[in-house]
Amino acid sequence: MITPKIKALFQFIEFLHSNIEKFNKYNDLIKELESLKTEKNNLNPENNYKDRIKFQELQVKLESNFKTLQNNTSTYIKVKAEELDLCNFENEPNYSFNGVEDEIRQLKKTFRNEDLPEIFKYKNQYLEYRSQTHKSFLSLELFFEDLDEIAKNLFDYFKDTKQNEFEPFETKAILVNSFEEAIQRFNNGQTKITLPNSVLFNTSTIEQQKIETLPLQPNLKQKLGLQEIGNKIKELENKLKELEISNNKGVEEKNVKTFIEYFNPEQLQREQLAESLKKEFNVEIGKSIKILINLLKEKKLLLLPERDFLNFYNSMKKYFDRKIGSYASINDFKYSKELHKKDLDSINTRLEKVIKDHEKQENSL
Repeated sequence: MITPKIKALFQFIEFLHSNIEKFNKYNDLIKELESLKTEKNNLNPENNYKDRIKFQELQVKLESNFKTLQNNTSTYIKVKAEELDLCNFENEPNYSFNGVEDEIRQLKKTFRNEDLPEIFKYKNQYLEYRSQTHKSFLSLELFFEDLDEIAKNLFDYFKDTKQNEFEPFETKAILVNSFEEAIQRFNNGQTKITLPNSVLFNTSTIEQQKIETLPLQPNLKQKLGLQEIGNKIKELENKLKELEISNNKGVEEKNVKTFIEYFNPEQLQREQLAESLKKEFNVEIGKSIKILINLLKEKKLLLLPERDFLNFYNSMKKYFDRKIGSYASINDFKYSKELHKKDLDSINTRLEKVIKDHEKQENSL
């Protein structure tokens, strides 16, 4: 039986397939962006004024072209996925596909013969779309890797051969010899990493405990496929940092700053301001929290050195006494004042009200 979430998935696949020609119109723009990025990376703006001028020129052009690309591809795709209630993008790059995996498991048990033509139709459409278009439009690689896993989970069940039909566009895992190399590879754009057992298990007891706590794949934790790690391999580094703090018994609690202590001392009623923020922003997570933090910093209300962000995250989570999103979903989120204008304006308006009310209370003392 084709359930509502499966129908939404099929509608999304049909949307992607119907836009193959439109999306492919931007292939030349993608090549230009990649070329501009390479040219910019070869400059040294810190050492030469000409490089600085050229660097800034390229940056402006990159931002303009990237915005054009996103508006006509990635943003367009994300809007459709949200419209169909197929995916939640609040915690990027942790994508929530709103229960479709459960309904896939259900379909495998309850499908009817009359469902098969529809299933095969959308399987072919998905394979055609992924084979004939750019893999990510420079920003959706992790989204499509997750979607590929979902589609493969469904469509692999309904095939007549042992052939891996997803192989032409699957990201191949690269074997590395250390966690440092894994992180470096991820930062360079590689999104699937494999570590040999000799690296995973030839470690100290403490490091082994850290590795065992990570949500890796069950096959002896040998593959670090990014979909299986939560926030992809980059979060590995963040997770190890968090675990190191929690496992380090030598850290004195008295040296760890509280959430309130990060506020500008010039604010006479820091406790009241922090409490007002907690009450006003009582459901926000992930990117919304990062936008709120950045606004507080811009308004000189927060004094937050970059090196303290992990401790600040922990102190904020403890003070708010709720889930505010993973460390990586907040720390790694890079918001654009143009792309996220709606969220930015909404949070800023509410924040300004909190600040004005707070200032009235201070002035009345």
